[in-house]
Amino acid sequence: MFATRGAETSVPPTWLALLDAAKGALPVGLSRWLTGDPNVHAAVGLAAFLGHVFPVWLGFRGGKGVATAFGVIAVLQPWAALAGFFAYALLFAIFRVSSLGSLVGGSTALAVSFLGPGPRAYSFLTAALFGMMLFTHRANIRRLLGRAEKRL
Repeated sequence: MFATRGAETSVPPTWLALLDAAKGALPVGLSRWLTGDPNVHAAVGLAAFLGHVFPVWLGFRGGKGVATAFGVIAVLQPWAALAGFFAYALLFAIFRVSSLGSLVGGSTALAVSFLGPGPRAYSFLTAALFGMMLFTHRANIRRLLGRAEKRL
């Protein structure tokens, strides 16, 4: 969200990322508290992600969904989220390209999600979130392939 709205706000990027993650984590955590149904948890996580990426009040133009997806996955599959975070941090530290770290982190979380324990609904949700992150990052992917993506 910082890339699309950061210049218009006084919220520092780290706080913005934490708030975006909370947008995913809080509703999913509440759904886990209210029901034990993994399908409900996955549906709530998907709704939180879609609400972030396509907010009505911003003309359906929101963020790329990385931090919100992280918040969702952190509640449902902490090991997958942790693996994705470390992959992001490593790639970002080496290349200083956030989109590259985000995409590698998302694919890492996806792999750990399917290889690890837990309801399959969570793994399928992680796959859906990663697929939508590929969609939201399509311009970044084109720039990465053309070696034109900006470093931070």
